[in-house]
Amino acid sequence: ATTACTFASPALRRSRSVATTSSGPSCVSRTTTTSRLPTMLNIANQCAKSISGVGVISARVVKPLDEKILLKIKDTPLIVLEENSTIGGLGSMITLFYSNNKVQTKALCLGVEDAFVKHGSVDEQLVDIRLDCQSVIRKILDFIE
Repeated sequence: ATTACTFASPALRRSRSVATTSSGPSCVSRTTTTSRLPTMLNIANQCAKSISGVGVISARVVKPLDEKILLKIKDTPLIVLEENSTIGGLGSMITLFYSNNKVQTKALCLGVEDAFVKHGSVDEQLVDIRLDCQSVIRKILDFIE
């Protein structure tokens, strides 16, 4: 059975097959100011319709990394969702942590690519950069299948 999670502690929705992490400002509080947590819970619920056992772990802070939970989910495919640059972001930090600890894991890092983002409302920008809920769900399902 395949599963999806979201990184950090405490576990909000337990799972064993996929781990998902998120950070960034839209929705309600998560990393620095506000967060992707409600969005990730919604995404996990939607993915659970196609993937058995979807879990969510709250990443309340980016630093320091919750190394214990990362090691606990090391055999689980990891999905990192952030509204920050993927370069040097949470996904980069997690994959570097795994690399430094010689852990091989399957990871999908979703975030703002190294490109100009047009001005607009947050919702418009998320659609433009394909980080809106439906785009993220499609990417996760493609990644898992």
